[in-house]
Amino acid sequence: VWMQRPSEIEEAGREDLFHALARVGRGGSSKTSKKKDIAKIAGLVPYRESRYFEGQLQLMKELTRYLDEHYSGNHTIFPTATEIKADGYLSLFYAIQRYGGRKFLMSRFGMIAPDRGGSSLSLKNTKRKRKKLSLYTDLRFGPFSIDFAIQLLEYIRNHHLHHLKAPLKPATIRMPSEYELFQNDRNDLIEGIQKYGGYENVARRLGLAYFETKVAPTSSGGSGGGNTPTTARRVYR
Repeated sequence: VWMQRPSEIEEAGREDLFHALARVGRGGSSKTSKKKDIAKIAGLVPYRESRYFEGQLQLMKELTRYLDEHYSGNHTIFPTATEIKADGYLSLFYAIQRYGGRKFLMSRFGMIAPDRGGSSLSLKNTKRKRKKLSLYTDLRFGPFSIDFAIQLLEYIRNHHLHHLKAPLKPATIRMPSEYELFQNDRNDLIEGIQKYGGYENVARRLGLAYFETKVAPTSSGGSGGGNTPTTARRVYR
């Protein structure tokens, strides 16, 4: 249900599809092309959206691997770009730049900077650094966990690729509803979402489409995760 790049389709031996795309449409990777958007017509998630999703998930997983190796598994710390690059994690270093930079991601993922203790920085440099960081201290997303984010994104990825069929309506990578998570026995994710600010807040933090879903009570009259969704209204992205 995720649109692939034409080059990936060609590498997979489907030159017939590759040439068909080249003739009549695009895969959702260009906003300026006048050709038909095949991904949209087929109900597939556009390549640029799935690429962003996959890249973000890979960044998080590589960051936690780095922390396991260099920070004794402390996943609350966001190391400096200098040390990440010096330790040879170049793909992680460049991914951080692509997704907004270290200070932005540190705020977004609810992480903190390393404690350097007795730093040898001059008072002038320290004040300059604090002024620079102040741009992000007011950008507060609230508490969060990168480990929870990885679990949620991996669930979404697995659910999209192994349980959904095209055409998707809507054709986007969306935040799962409480009903869906309840039906799939993922109460751990429900609890995590509630802990970190609710469905819309977590969706905004991770760049997921969010739909407000109305539910119809079950025959028992309850109001929990067992309710059945009736309508969905797009709220974010």
